[in-house]
Amino acid sequence: MLRRINMSGRDDAVINSNSPKSRSAYAFPTGPRLFRRRLFSHWREQSAIIRTAADWTVLLYIVIPGGLLGGRFYYGFWKGDMPAWTSFLPFTMIPLLFAILLVTGGMVLLLQEGDLLFLRQRQNWINSILLRGIIYSLIVTTLKIAAVFAILLPFIIRGYGLSPGAAGSLLLLTVTAGWSVKLLGHVVKVQRQGFRRWLWLIPAVTVPSGIYVRLAILWENRPLMLLAAAAVYAAVTVWAVRYRLQLRGTFLSDVREDYKQRMRIAGLLLRGVLDKPRPTRYKPWIFRKSQPLLSSILPESRFAAAGIKALVRNPAHLKLYFAFTGVSMGAYLLLRPF
Repeated sequence: MLRRINMSGRDDAVINSNSPKSRSAYAFPTGPRLFRRRLFSHWREQSAIIRTAADWTVLLYIVIPGGLLGGRFYYGFWKGDMPAWTSFLPFTMIPLLFAILLVTGGMVLLLQEGDLLFLRQRQNWINSILLRGIIYSLIVTTLKIAAVFAILLPFIIRGYGLSPGAAGSLLLLTVTAGWSVKLLGHVVKVQRQGFRRWLWLIPAVTVPSGIYVRLAILWENRPLMLLAAAAVYAAVTVWAVRYRLQLRGTFLSDVREDYKQRMRIAGLLLRGVLDKPRPTRYKPWIFRKSQPLLSSILPESRFAAAGIKALVRNPAHLKLYFAFTGVSMGAYLLLRPF
């Protein structure tokens, strides 16, 4: 509580903005409570999106029987004979599968556009939301990797002969590598735009993923070495978290990347329904002067030139053309002897 003296000699109380009394005037007086409110809203949003495609009928006739059948196969992998194809696939396939899992996905920070206006003077609130969003994203990454690892565990232990200690060390290495890859990729995405983003994103993601694959193959049955590598990845993760919290001037990029991650499930569900919006292009890559391709001024020549331009400039048209061409050539080759 601060106090000031007015002209009449009386002292009036000036309420500090950080005092408990002032904070109680807000619906969410602290940053952690605001983050919890947004997290619950995010869960409700994702569940509502999933319910649009998977209702109780789908759960009753597909998910439950599929889960029971998958559980029976999983029990058979532990107690019965392993499939014959496991003897032909090398152990390299396991780290490669996890490497694909590491490079997919992103960070959900739960920042909103309005924070730029209403939380501009409360940087500690924004940092609190950022830190908790990073922790939440790393927890989700851990659960995804652990779920896939649990599915592949019979093949890792029984199929490739890894000891339980080596399997646990591999899991820890995979989790820490996933943390560092997610954070490094996120830092590049919020700082770079356009072509420079890919120039930085490719080494920031592929280098740690490639090192992970190499170490997992090289130290397959050496748990201590795997744990040491996991400690290095954990140190990189701590550095990336501290660096991310110190970044300034990336708020709009943070909101954009966060929106992309929150709409990922909706994008997967609507992929076959709606076309992906194309970026605004002020100049075409080819035919920039947009002159007639054919010298003839006949109507059919003008229509043919316009059709060629529309075909080349629109990737969807090109895909459809190649699809029709491939099907036609396949049918011709199959039916040619007849």
